[in-house]
Amino acid sequence: MAKAGLKLSAATTMQQMRTLHSCLCWNAGARKATRKLEEPSDAQAQILKAMGYGVSSGVLQELAI
Repeated sequence: MAKAGLKLSAATTMQQMRTLHSCLCWNAGARKATRKLEEPSDAQAQILKAMGYGVSSGVLQELAI
């Protein structure tokens, strides 16, 4: 986190990420459910970005470097 410029402790980071919720969605005719993430808070988005990820339309995606 420090390398990304975030001044968050490990405990704070873990607490923030524990509150990032997801749900299972079944589309009509689909055999498997898909997992969608809620919209992250500003702090959660910064943490995800520091780890090289982002959320777009409920889908966790690796950011292009």
